[in-house]
Amino acid sequence: MEGLLQETLLFIPNYNGEMIMGKINLVAIFILLLLANYYSLADETRILARDDIFQYKVNDLEAYLNVVNDPDKVFIIKAADAATSSPANRKLLEITLKTLAFEKLFIRDELKKEALNDSIQLMVRDALREYAVKLNNIEMLKECTVTSKDIELAYEQKKESFKVEERRKIAVLYKVFPNDKDLRASLPKTLEALHARPDLNKNFIEYVKQYSDLPGAVEGGVVDYFTRGTYGPIVEKYAFDTPKGELSPVFTAKYGAYIIKCLDIKPAGYKPLSEVAPEIRESLFKKKWEILTARRMNNLREQNKIYIPSPIPQQGKPALVLLKVNDYSLTSGTLFSTYPEISSLVKSPGNLKSYLTNLSEKEAVLQQMEKQFQQDPQLSAARELEWVRTNARFRLLFVKKVKEQIPFKEEEAREYYEKYKGFYHGASPKRLAYLLFQTPDKKSIIPPVYYKRLNDLLRSAMSLREKLAQNPDNFVEDAGKFAANKSDVTFNETDWLEKFPTSWELNVSLNDYTRSMVSKVLSIPNGFIIFKVNGEKEPRILSYDEVKDKVRRVIMGTKMTKLSGEIQDKLLKDYHFRLLINNP
Repeated sequence: MEGLLQETLLFIPNYNGEMIMGKINLVAIFILLLLANYYSLADETRILARDDIFQYKVNDLEAYLNVVNDPDKVFIIKAADAATSSPANRKLLEITLKTLAFEKLFIRDELKKEALNDSIQLMVRDALREYAVKLNNIEMLKECTVTSKDIELAYEQKKESFKVEERRKIAVLYKVFPNDKDLRASLPKTLEALHARPDLNKNFIEYVKQYSDLPGAVEGGVVDYFTRGTYGPIVEKYAFDTPKGELSPVFTAKYGAYIIKCLDIKPAGYKPLSEVAPEIRESLFKKKWEILTARRMNNLREQNKIYIPSPIPQQGKPALVLLKVNDYSLTSGTLFSTYPEISSLVKSPGNLKSYLTNLSEKEAVLQQMEKQFQQDPQLSAARELEWVRTNARFRLLFVKKVKEQIPFKEEEAREYYEKYKGFYHGASPKRLAYLLFQTPDKKSIIPPVYYKRLNDLLRSAMSLREKLAQNPDNFVEDAGKFAANKSDVTFNETDWLEKFPTSWELNVSLNDYTRSMVSKVLSIPNGFIIFKVNGEKEPRILSYDEVKDKVRRVIMGTKMTKLSGEIQDKLLKDYHFRLLINNP
């Protein structure tokens, strides 16, 4: 054998209950069978049963790590061999193997005491169903692969649908006509003077940011590629008559005057394959997935005997069968006792039927997969599904053990809180001084005027913010003076806060801001805001009621870890566990 990748790891309880692990070859298996026969003759209670031999190949370990979603440990089993891998890797391998042995032994011991009840069996079955559907979907995804050739063929077949007219990308500098007639008449002349500036073309985007009144002006007023018929005829005439890289003449429309710069031109023709490939890929994948899903559902219905009562009874005895898939059946009592929240679906028979239909499909997928794996149990997917069963059983049986041996005591939680409450603190309370730039009422004015005022307000806020940030110590004084002379700007201070006011609807955390920090201009529902952290307190100690769930999780987690260790130590000791990994 060449290295760890080709080893088979084996746990065997011998007649003394000892667990031995090592490489297995045909000779060793032959010897084991002889030993089994010998000791069965000597002591019938010590017969080596098939379930008493735990074999773990490298593929088993990989399957286990896939199931428990522990990619950080995958390198353990990918090592060239145990001899050359690091001591740390070897230690992790030993821990992993020990964990596998413990889970198997724990399950076996618990099942000797008591068989799995219906609820645990249903939850284990649920875990298997979900994983089976996951594996099935992975296989379906492979069948839905869209190749480059698929995309190229679809492009040629539907090429006419990708035919487009000429498209233009522009930047727009727009000024709204003022109400004053004289100023209104002079606006085009003002833009003509601006147009005559020698640096206008080169710095057009910056001029737009400073002067334009359209939405998005402060970002440069760029309008991405569009065809004729997208905007009004006046704008489009100059947009499509202006050469690439050039400026249009000053022109006017109903509400204002414009200068346009043509940033780029995409000529009429067909969209290139590179541009439409993502769209084609998504369309082809969706079509393949829908066809494959429909086919799978039809096959499941044709190949399996599925029964769901119709109409769904709103009440019945616990033994009432709600679902049958071939030989599998699910009763009302088992379902509702395991998942009490599902009982609400009884009030809506349609929802309950939908739930049972979905469950029947998952069960059919699982049964189909189990039949396949019986024929080839060495498939990696078969190994993974078996680990799902083992892990689900272990978790549920261990939780049951915890409930039996570790009852939660409220007084214990309170004592723990009193001892460690210094660790449970909230956010540092802060006081904010802030300027609110109130946006105009959009409904009361025409859009061009609204956007002009909005842009002017935003530019004003951004300009002021730069000045305030340079001298944050004078924020309160400077901000107060600025607001005193503005009807649409208010200055205020908050009380002590642990988070931003809900009405601000900010997607940032107050914890991100420290004392004396001046915020950027932030958009809130009714305007723009600039604030400074004007004071900060030590965080308060959270009350018991605020943290009791956390305290409970800590206490129970600690006890569960301790209980798990105690059970594991006892089990491995009872079986005289010994771990032997032979180097190649």
